[in-house]
Amino acid sequence: MNAGPDGRPTRLAAALIGGLVGASAWVSLAVVGVVDAERTTRLVAAPPWSMLAALVAFAAAAFAVVRPSRRSCAPLSLLVLPWLPVLPMPVAPAFLLWDGPLESAIWIAAMAGLVWTLWRTSRPPTPRATAPVRVRREAAAAALVAAVVTTTAWGLVRPRVPAGDEPHYLVITQSLLRDGDLRIEDNHRAGDYLAYYDGALKPDFMRRGVDRQIYSIHAPGTSALVLPGFAVAGYPGAVATVVLLSALGVAAAWGAAWRLTRDRRAAWVAALSLALSAPWLLLAFAIYPDPIGGAIVAVVVAVLVVLDTGGRLTPVRWVAVGAALAVLPWLHTRFVVVAAAAGLVLGLRGWRSAHRGRAVSALLAVPLLSAAAWFAYFQVIYGHPDPSAPYGVGTGSGWSFVPSGLAGLLFDQQFGLVANAPILGAGLLGFGTLARRHPRLAAELVALGLPYLVTAASYPMWWGGYSTPARFAIVVAPLFAVPVAMLWVAGAQRTRAVLGSVLVVSAALSAAIAGVDRGAFLFNGRDGYALVLGWLSAQVDLSLALPSVHRDGVAGAVADAAVWAVATALSVALLTRFASREWSRQAAWLATPAVVMAASTVVWARLDRPVVSAAESERRFLASWRDGGFGALTQLAPRRAVTADAVAGRLTVSSTRRGPLPDDDAPLLGLADLPAGEYDIFVDAASRAA
Repeated sequence: MNAGPDGRPTRLAAALIGGLVGASAWVSLAVVGVVDAERTTRLVAAPPWSMLAALVAFAAAAFAVVRPSRRSCAPLSLLVLPWLPVLPMPVAPAFLLWDGPLESAIWIAAMAGLVWTLWRTSRPPTPRATAPVRVRREAAAAALVAAVVTTTAWGLVRPRVPAGDEPHYLVITQSLLRDGDLRIEDNHRAGDYLAYYDGALKPDFMRRGVDRQIYSIHAPGTSALVLPGFAVAGYPGAVATVVLLSALGVAAAWGAAWRLTRDRRAAWVAALSLALSAPWLLLAFAIYPDPIGGAIVAVVVAVLVVLDTGGRLTPVRWVAVGAALAVLPWLHTRFVVVAAAAGLVLGLRGWRSAHRGRAVSALLAVPLLSAAAWFAYFQVIYGHPDPSAPYGVGTGSGWSFVPSGLAGLLFDQQFGLVANAPILGAGLLGFGTLARRHPRLAAELVALGLPYLVTAASYPMWWGGYSTPARFAIVVAPLFAVPVAMLWVAGAQRTRAVLGSVLVVSAALSAAIAGVDRGAFLFNGRDGYALVLGWLSAQVDLSLALPSVHRDGVAGAVADAAVWAVATALSVALLTRFASREWSRQAAWLATPAVVMAASTVVWARLDRPVVSAAESERRFLASWRDGGFGALTQLAPRRAVTADAVAGRLTVSSTRRGPLPDDDAPLLGLADLPAGEYDIFVDAASRAA
């Protein structure tokens, strides 16, 4: 790029850059339809040539006036991606990713990056004194941001919730509020749940109590905690209670990250990594024990950080922490593992303090009393002090489920923590940095999280049933968020850029799941194909590129996850190695798309099934092309002109059903949003003539 005396490009060079941006906009408005998956033959319908001229002229004039610096233009390197699907040659399937919603995401990132860098470079270069960080105010601000985002997400998906087990927890709340007991049969018979749930709801139980009454299989802790809010405002009041507790967990994560790093930005990265990640965000308003348990674990992490960095707790605070731990078993039996691990690591910390006896006694006083009441609860209702008594013959868990459960909880594209929140996956890398600087704290966090994950993975239904992603793993999500802050402060500028982009990707994924069609992708079936991935890419099956325990088993899911991890690590290593080179600034913006393309290509290469979604591509092309407004029509690979009258004859829209056909009487042909028209139907009944 030719630069003038002030370091900015000449007006001619800036106009040329603007012209390329305008041309990229015109290309992005084109519609692509794959009509031959094997040769990636594509039909391309582009806007009129007059629009190309107008966009190029406008963008060239704007850039000639603004004359952005070379650094400010770095985000525009992303705009090479929309050209990949329309190259006049056979292209790799990964090139076709950038047509559809992912293309829109690229434009948002490029324009936001341009505005951001223009603002940064326009500020005076003189350094300003760093304002002191008001920790409590900043933590409260993090909680407020989390509460606003969570409430917004709940408003978006409101037509689809409460769902799953949520109504059952609310029925327990109604029984406590109206009858003063936990017997729920009369509440179900009276239809109390109809105030917030449409449809019939049967009592969720496996065995009756010793008094032959029905008690819910679900623990009463969550129901009791949301009772005050429910008493005031019904279901919205219960939601507000969970939102508040979840927001306090985000505030605790902010405080822990700040105390650990003394870096304000790192603390915000950790807090936003938690608050904006799909698994946390989509449960932070749900009437489930998991978000409440996650908030308690965030407090435990904050306390451990305080103790590890030389801080002390007063006896009153030791009692408060112990009381928080005492709540966990009442939320869910599996949380006993978290409570025990937290009690152990905190007890060891307290034992090494100046007043060891007083600290340990204050910590354990409430949990010991609560444990006695907890066992008595099962004794009184079921005649046995056994926490598995509500299940009758046991939970059905076993060690044989652990491999698939662990792989699924972490990496499964539909239900995994890391797969649905890549920024929390960065926390796994952050543990290495944390272990080097705070080895004891790192060991304590592992001791806090690993036993629980193994326990949750031992459940045959590790995905949590009809619920949002990674429900059983949310309670330990704060353990992943805080190490992200360590990775931020320890990394070079390019590493931070990658972390920032991964955080944006995670937030965008959350927005897509919650925002498209009022939460259409909120709940997945166990078919191995994440709904949001099918929406993201019209041309290729992106779901085949990501791990799926339900589709490919443990070995396949772990292998796919390893490919993504290696691609990410190589990208970060290369950016760090060449951080001082001029071209690395542009490469940093392309790092995340490059990882997606490289990892997808490697995973797809191992498959024996087609990855180009010709049926869905043709359907979307037909729907957009029929709306009109396109002046240029051509075929690519091989390249030839196509008339409008010949388009319909080139399209063969087959079933858009994903995965294997069911064995029942489900339709053989499934088409979503097919535009109105006259169609010829061809049925190949060689294998299923009946």
